[in-house]
Amino acid sequence: MGEKKILFVGGLDAAHYFKGLEILLQSFKKVSMDIDCRLTVVGEGGMRGHYEKLAEELKIKDKVIFAGSVDNNFLPAYYQDCDVFVLPSINRGEAFGLVLLEAMAAGKPVIASNLPGVRSIFKDKKEGILIEPGNVDDLTAKLKYILKNSEIAEKIGLAARELVENKYTWEKVAKQLDLIYNYAKYTPG
Repeated sequence: MGEKKILFVGGLDAAHYFKGLEILLQSFKKVSMDIDCRLTVVGEGGMRGHYEKLAEELKIKDKVIFAGSVDNNFLPAYYQDCDVFVLPSINRGEAFGLVLLEAMAAGKPVIASNLPGVRSIFKDKKEGILIEPGNVDDLTAKLKYILKNSEIAEKIGLAARELVENKYTWEKVAKQLDLIYNYAKYTPG
């Protein structure tokens, strides 16, 4: 099976506390006791030290890589290298989650919190997997499931890639914005 790679991308500052990295670190501890894996955290901010200290307290610091800020030109390589991308946001502060689309475009399965903006991106268990916000055990169970079932992970990743190609390309988004603009411009009242 080999070492499995979990990826998180997000700001590590107080303004982005809602991204749920603490939940992921707690879950990762449980997952790593059962599966040979590592977690890469891409992002920078004033709370990085807090998260590094938490990883140390959880006795997982040797399995967690804090990569810091990554240039956008190199970010695709991180998505390509992971087995699963996780966005465990804890509240509605997560309005959409562009990083989900980036991971999906790379053909990777994503696990994300069941929040209004996030759940509008993909269908649960088809192009991604939804978790209960803030629930460490739910995240742990679904991480273990996707990491232990490579055929299902690949199927979800391929469906995610197809969804991005069919719905979220810049061309398709621009057409949708144009329709909305014209509707607003030419609709009376």
